[in-house]
Amino acid sequence: MLCVWVSLLTGVTNAFVFVGFVPSARRGTAFEGVVSIADWYGTFCELAKVDVEDHAAAAANDWLRARHLPQLKPVDAVPQWGFILNNTNARKSSLHLSEQAILKWPYKLVVGKQHYSGWQGELYPNCSTVNSMDDGNGPSFIDLKVFNRRFSVQPTEEGEDRVTWASDCQSGCFYNVELDPTEHHNLADDSKFAGMISEMREELIRLNSQLFSPGRGNPKLNACNNAIDIGGFYGPFVDVDGWYTPVPPAGFMQRLKNQALKELLKATDTAIVERGVEAAAQAALKILRHTQAQRKLDKCTNSSETGEMPSAVVI
Repeated sequence: MLCVWVSLLTGVTNAFVFVGFVPSARRGTAFEGVVSIADWYGTFCELAKVDVEDHAAAAANDWLRARHLPQLKPVDAVPQWGFILNNTNARKSSLHLSEQAILKWPYKLVVGKQHYSGWQGELYPNCSTVNSMDDGNGPSFIDLKVFNRRFSVQPTEEGEDRVTWASDCQSGCFYNVELDPTEHHNLADDSKFAGMISEMREELIRLNSQLFSPGRGNPKLNACNNAIDIGGFYGPFVDVDGWYTPVPPAGFMQRLKNQALKELLKATDTAIVERGVEAAAQAALKILRHTQAQRKLDKCTNSSETGEMPSAVVI
């Protein structure tokens, strides 16, 4: 299994369907079509005989259009149930996995730098993981933020690449994920795939140009308060009257917790507090960069004298 961050091995996993009304002819069989995680939404709607279209988002587009703002995209889901029963592939065209990856079955193209690009064992983390961290070779966390400000786990880019197991696909790593599901064999240098790689690279650029990624402004306290009010989930918080399904009333203790959290957020929503927390986080990172400090965080106990298989990894 490949230990990955975003794009390598993305989308190439197995799923199991346990449904009482699966036809007897399909029980115990395998479906080999391409299914995006987004398709399960459409598939569940299909099973429940519910319209897959997001009418609230479609209506919001009128408001957005009038203000010359980016419009919401339609639901990116292919109802898969009929295709699963017929064992046919519903996604024969390209599947946009990320800004750095595209799948056109059975081929997959990945571009750019990929963190956590290493093959791990069946049991993970294990003693080699702890030993690697002790030696200052990671894996370490890449997406560490405080008040939306990113902190690097290493003082240099080369050091960060080392501890986050980064590899650079540059203009493309290319795999046949049907024959090579663990992506060990990069076919990018095979001349017979040059045309396909070029086409998929152009398609990835085209799909990236259609992403819904508007400017979202700076973090706002109102966004956090709104998330607390709707049950702990971030979402739209401006002009949202009638947008959300009503949330069940919170109990007495939950209301106390919600109010306490709002007061805490309000107290920290000042520049001087944010700068203080950022400075403390930066100081803590300097300590954690030292190998001796990292050794205090993890411990591996072996089940045998050889130390090959860990009986426990304490993190």
